[in-house]
Amino acid sequence: MLEGDPLWADARDIGDVPDALVTRLRHYFATYKAVPGAPGRVTLHDSYGAARAARVVQAALEDYAAAFDAEGHAARERR
Repeated sequence: MLEGDPLWADARDIGDVPDALVTRLRHYFATYKAVPGAPGRVTLHDSYGAARAARVVQAALEDYAAAFDAEGHAARERR
């Protein structure tokens, strides 16, 4: 959602989002790269709230920083 979007002004966590929208978003992320006729390759597990999502994003940023330099080049092997 966009910052300042009046439609979502009161949404602070996933519980504030309609179940139908969560279902549609889960379907989208499970299928948007699907190849017709090929078996599905995506498995979605439980949805979780803002606090856990923030921790997941922070961990991903740290993993990226450990693997790549500021220009996005793979970091050299550490010995």
